[in-house]
Amino acid sequence: MSRVRRATLFVALMLAGALAGAPLASLAGARISPSRFNFGGNGLTGTGAITPNANDGGALGSATLSYSDAFLATGGVINWNNGAATIRESGGDVIIEGAAGGVLTVARIGGSAGASAVIINDGSFSGIYTLGAAALSFGVNSAARWSIEAASPYTLSPVTDGSADLGAAGTRLRSGYFATSLVAPLYTSAAATAISARPGAASGADQAGADFTLSGGQSTGTGTGGNVVISASVHAAASASSVNGLHTVATFSNLHQGGAMMLPRATGDAAQPGSGNVTLYVVCGANAGTLAIVAKSGTNNTHTTVVNNLGSGNSGC
Repeated sequence: MSRVRRATLFVALMLAGALAGAPLASLAGARISPSRFNFGGNGLTGTGAITPNANDGGALGSATLSYSDAFLATGGVINWNNGAATIRESGGDVIIEGAAGGVLTVARIGGSAGASAVIINDGSFSGIYTLGAAALSFGVNSAARWSIEAASPYTLSPVTDGSADLGAAGTRLRSGYFATSLVAPLYTSAAATAISARPGAASGADQAGADFTLSGGQSTGTGTGGNVVISASVHAAASASSVNGLHTVATFSNLHQGGAMMLPRATGDAAQPGSGNVTLYVVCGANAGTLAIVAKSGTNNTHTTVVNNLGSGNSGC
């Protein structure tokens, strides 16, 4: 293209910009094919590409002069660094992709590293996590519902106490695996909440209920199997607001393929159990150092001795 024709094209671009009400001086450094693009009151139209003279040599808009909207066709792609990361449309879905080993970081503008989340899927590991000492929250209905704490032991918990369930009546969890303890919630208010565990109810006509099994830990070789220990809270706290400790009320163990139950000696007398009930417990026997098994029934406050003077060497008796 001759210098005269280039100068004429530039003047035509400037005039078209003036007619359209937008400056085109910034296009002077861009590559535009006049045979593929038209300039007029409706803006710049045509086919082909508008590119800077060099890689990373220009911007679309500026900090104070921004474009209002961007419209891409079906399958349109926003491409960084020749494919290092892309955002594309496919069948109505928006797909964000990065190079192998890359991550997607979502951060609040001006926020600290702790306010950022990272999503990674490199073929060998997939995960969502936070950067820095920040909890990872999951939410629905515009509110956080579950949280994973950032510090050990990395507790997974509902955001507010007693606000969420694990599983539901029709969509139940299959198994739960725990290390050393499964602790029910500790309530320090007057309205403590009872905790219950049971198999699901049977359905259909004349169906048997399911068993509920409590098992101690399995041993190996000649090792002793774990016991099933049942504890209850005592009522001897130092103050009215102190939490009472736990005391073993029964221990069930395996005795050479047979079962054995151990009851600790009661240090006081049991209350009457009420109509239709029997309370069986252990007290000191009539002879020194022995124990006795006694029972109370109904509203009678006097116990009946079932077996007296068991064993010997029982301290406190």
